[in-house]
Amino acid sequence: MRFRWTGRESHPLIIDQEQTGLILHGHIARASPLSRIDDKTPALAVFQGPSAYISPSWYATNQQHGKVVPTWNYSAVHVSGTLTVIDNAEWTLSMVTRLTEMQESSMSLPWQVSDAPADFTKALLESIVGIELRVADLQAKKKASQNQPEENRHGVQQGLQAISNPFAEELSGHE
Repeated sequence: MRFRWTGRESHPLIIDQEQTGLILHGHIARASPLSRIDDKTPALAVFQGPSAYISPSWYATNQQHGKVVPTWNYSAVHVSGTLTVIDNAEWTLSMVTRLTEMQESSMSLPWQVSDAPADFTKALLESIVGIELRVADLQAKKKASQNQPEENRHGVQQGLQAISNPFAEELSGHE
């Protein structure tokens, strides 16, 4: 059985480096079918970066010889390994606290898990379980017109900046 989840930039997982290798920690709803998997189930986590359509009209070589086609620029990371469900409220509280601190660290007034009433937090912890993905393989791919001549890459950058799309802006290098 294989499971897959995706995320962009900010994600609900903590990446830990341990002596045994990389481990992703997170949580899911207890009601999710994923929470009922067997220990060490093969799994795939997909992290998608920005992506955007690339028009052949942006290539300088389009005017020179017309031998161009549309494409798609993107970045992605695939992390495969074994997934284990951790049904332990203390472990899950610790992980959720770490994750919250990580996400709130840039806020001017960071919220903390302890800011919520303890009985409320306890009730929510009963509705989730922890997950751990022990990484066996990590594959990263970035396609950013790097195979094109400089003049085409410049045209792609200008074209991406001209369209109203935050992912295109990020791909262009001007966020």
